[in-house]
Amino acid sequence: MSDRTKRAIITTAMMNLASENERNLATLSDDLKLTESGLESIDLAILIARLEEEVGFDPFFAAGDGDDVPITFGELVSAYEKGPAPISGYKLIIDEISSLNWSNLTEEDVARVAWAYYHFSVQFRECLEIARKLHPDDEHLLRLDREERNTDNLSPWPGVAKPGEKMNHDEFMRRTLALEKIPSIREESLSEIGTAYLDGVRAVDPKVRALALASYEDGGLEKTFRAILKAPSWSGPLQQAFKHFLEKHIQFDSDPDEGHGALCRHLPPDDSVAPLWAAFKKMLIKAAPNLQ
Repeated sequence: MSDRTKRAIITTAMMNLASENERNLATLSDDLKLTESGLESIDLAILIARLEEEVGFDPFFAAGDGDDVPITFGELVSAYEKGPAPISGYKLIIDEISSLNWSNLTEEDVARVAWAYYHFSVQFRECLEIARKLHPDDEHLLRLDREERNTDNLSPWPGVAKPGEKMNHDEFMRRTLALEKIPSIREESLSEIGTAYLDGVRAVDPKVRALALASYEDGGLEKTFRAILKAPSWSGPLQQAFKHFLEKHIQFDSDPDEGHGALCRHLPPDDSVAPLWAAFKKMLIKAAPNLQ
């Protein structure tokens, strides 16, 4: 794909977004600030996701510290002209998770993934609790806490949450699993896989677990959730509730300025968090072998 084609693709994508959302798109010159383009921050997040599908990579996924985030339209085009940035260890694992065989999963496979994700959601809550203890005066983490624990932002959902009912997000997932009765031998196997995962991650240094928050909230889980949603069938009540959970979390995380990633980005992760992502990947594959 030529550089000129990339510029044309970006221009077309921005025009389409502006049209879909009834925005007045400014004339796209290289020195135009993206914040003055007429698109809102949520539009720009959607733009990056669409461009990744179109050109095959996200040039900002590996940036981490925000130094390479484009300010102007010209910088945006230049980033795609340069191609994908080098990927660090934990982000490579995120890419590997996203590249698993999601599009060929059955409904039973999706339920198995939901069982695995429930156990991950427990560990995520624990990471947040650890971060709050380490940084008790951090207002950003306090806001994130309010939107992840004892919250009604997933309510209502049939059979899981009543209108206005508050709960931790892992409790929503626990109730979601109860929507589908599975054979006891399978339940025991999935529980053992999840318990082994939790035992392993709980042995990790608490400071590392706290650092993992931004790796989850600032792009990592959103990328994973979009991959999971490539599964073709979501007709069962468990699957539908799980899909609701995933779609709502993409909404929570995708806004680069107001989303959950922005609330923990000031605690940047490093590759010490890679074993946590590797354990998550291992659990997913053990729970749903058809992912390989």
